[in-house]
Amino acid sequence: MVEHERIDGANSRAAALVRMELGQLIGQPLATVIDADELARIANLEHHRVEGWTVPESLRLRFRRGADGESLFADVTLLTQDGRLVLCAREATESRAAEQLMAQLGNLSVQAGAILDMEGLFAAASPIFEGLGWVVALSEVRGEIARVTRHGGVTRDNPLAEYAHQLLGRDRPLS
Repeated sequence: MVEHERIDGANSRAAALVRMELGQLIGQPLATVIDADELARIANLEHHRVEGWTVPESLRLRFRRGADGESLFADVTLLTQDGRLVLCAREATESRAAEQLMAQLGNLSVQAGAILDMEGLFAAASPIFEGLGWVVALSEVRGEIARVTRHGGVTRDNPLAEYAHQLLGRDRPLS
């Protein structure tokens, strides 16, 4: 989060993105981590938004990271909240990897639908779910009752996966 062109709030992932300690990042001018050209783009978009123009919800920006100022491209969503600029950034390589995994998932569902049963499809898709950081539960629905029969994806040290595991074999009403 940025106020008066200074970073006044961030999380550990933001700090890792620009290779700084979180405490070091807070209070820095935004220009420390984003190139001047990119800051001008942000200002221009914000000006247009205030004027009532429709502006893109997300864009790719060039960040500087680490002591050497190495360039990094990140996909960024810009928001304003209570007069503060909020940047939600994800490294572009992560976005591309997620897009590729989603494409694999789509291809798998088209290609495997005719040759795999539901369990086989779920087993084949589980590594993709894990790559996306998802926890997915396979549920069997009968009437107004659902039963989780299997779960996959990210299962290590994940509270959501632990919850899905607790639901295995239990009947849950749909309403």
